[in-house]
Amino acid sequence: MTSQVTRTTLKGGSIARNAQTGQFVEVCTSSGRQKVSEKTTATIKGASEKRTAALKRLANR
Repeated sequence: MTSQVTRTTLKGGSIARNAQTGQFVEVCTSSGRQKVSEKTTATIKGASEKRTAALKRLANR
């Protein structure tokens, strides 16, 4: 059984997530397509945390 993948377009490329678990599967950039490593997952998580913190700061003004 194959899992469904949800693709999200981002600045400079796109990411693919497993539709059921939300786990990152691959990253697509102008330099090619790569499977996700632990380093990539940490980078994406860090960027997500920064965006979330910024939105909270804007909401609490």
